[in-house]
Amino acid sequence: MTPSVAPPSGRGRLPRSYIVWLAGVLASMLGDTVLYFALGWAASAHGGSVAGLVLTAINLPRALLLLIGGAVGDRFGARKVMLIGDGVMIAVTVSLALVAFRWATATWLLIGAGLLIGAVDAFYLPASGSMPRRLVGAEKLPKALALRQTGGQVVALAGGSLGGLIVAAGDLSGAALFDAATFGVVLWVMTSIRPTQETAKAATRAGAFRDAADGLRIAWRNPVLRAALVLVSAAAGSLLPVISLLMPLLARHHGWGPGTAGVVAAAQSLGVIGVAVLVAGRGGSGR
Repeated sequence: MTPSVAPPSGRGRLPRSYIVWLAGVLASMLGDTVLYFALGWAASAHGGSVAGLVLTAINLPRALLLLIGGAVGDRFGARKVMLIGDGVMIAVTVSLALVAFRWATATWLLIGAGLLIGAVDAFYLPASGSMPRRLVGAEKLPKALALRQTGGQVVALAGGSLGGLIVAAGDLSGAALFDAATFGVVLWVMTSIRPTQETAKAATRAGAFRDAADGLRIAWRNPVLRAALVLVSAAAGSLLPVISLLMPLLARHHGWGPGTAGVVAAAQSLGVIGVAVLVAGRGGSGR
């Protein structure tokens, strides 16, 4: 008699806690996409220099603090960092909506908002990125990550068009309030789940900086990581400004409204989804 072979455990259903968490995170990603579009659109009204400053204000704190943010998440726990980050972002986005309603889209407001958002992201993104591993077992992790990646691209596709509609109807204030509402959703989700793999190290300031330095050393000494980081950095520097910076400027130059600009921004995600489906069906190139 031929013994029955059990199916791989990775093909089973993902835990309910992960599905609930992913729904909340995707809602928050949708709000972020709408707000980033609104910030870029508002900044482009002041010209290319201001638009570039706002984009830099968001990304510079991320680059400078991201390793520290990852170390803090390791030491205090990803769930705790996300709860604090959600609360801070609700306060930031509601304040942005109120100030923008009173003083419109002043340059100082756009740059200040970008700095705050980038600083919070530096701590929030590593914590959020570690949550799939904390909510599912190792055998189901590839399935969990694939679902998150696909959902993220669908959200980006919808977020561009939705951002254009919200900006056309409610300007920056409307986009900020929409983002605040989505952070409220993920805050509620995070209070209702408990990661099964959550571990937190003893929290010391020196230890957090040491962990960040260790991450840099590992990345530099590993030839695969070093090459990958250089490639990703070069691609990000060349591609990200096209949609975030150049597209709003071109849209205003041609007299397009925010709705049309949002559709063009969404087309990038449609292209990413198309390539992902092609690779999934035919496999990657050997070269």
